[in-house]
Amino acid sequence: MQTISAVEFRGKRVRLQGWVKSENVKGWGGLWMRVDGRHEHTLAFDNMSHRAIKGTTDWTQYHVVLDVDKAAESISFGTLLTETGALWIDDLDLSPVPTTVPTTELSLARTLPPRPVNLGFDD
Repeated sequence: MQTISAVEFRGKRVRLQGWVKSENVKGWGGLWMRVDGRHEHTLAFDNMSHRAIKGTTDWTQYHVVLDVDKAAESISFGTLLTETGALWIDDLDLSPVPTTVPTTELSLARTLPPRPVNLGFDD
């Protein structure tokens, strides 16, 4: 992973794109990108969890697209692998794209449960 200044990308839509090959991925893997404001407050985030790389795959192009707020301070990006297996990454590119390209931002409302679960610690 790496973190860069967001100054050049403020007010723009940005795509992290690259080629990924996987082998025996248990759990899941993918590209990820996070846009942070002051004090590392997250402004936008996607880790491909809702379109994850699993198992064994040939070289496939993947992308993450986020809007970079005018108050953004930094952009962090990289790859992740939640369990075992291997990912190979090639030809990564981080570039502005037109706003006609849809974002892939991970919506917390979509991924969080609607109410508390397992409050008795039974599972």
